Amino acid sequence: LHGADDPFIPAESIQAFLDEMRGGVAAVEFVSFAGATHAFTRPEKVPGDARQAFHPWAARRAWATALQFIDDAFMLR
Repeated sequence: LHGADDPFIPAESIQAFLDEMRGGVAAVEFVSFAGATHAFTRPEKVPGDARQAFHPWAARRAWATALQFIDDAFMLR
């Protein structure tokens, strides 16, 4: 789960991570939220900060996605 506008994580690092994961046996789902920066899930971060800001919509979607991942991984339902 990634903020697409995160200035701290270069695109090359993301691509290297994805290449490494695809080269192994891990099933990978990479979700990138447009408009979200670094620390987008942290409400104490000031909206409008170009480097790190809370993004309510992305934070809600990230939480729901994380819960679904856990549910799927442990077959809770």
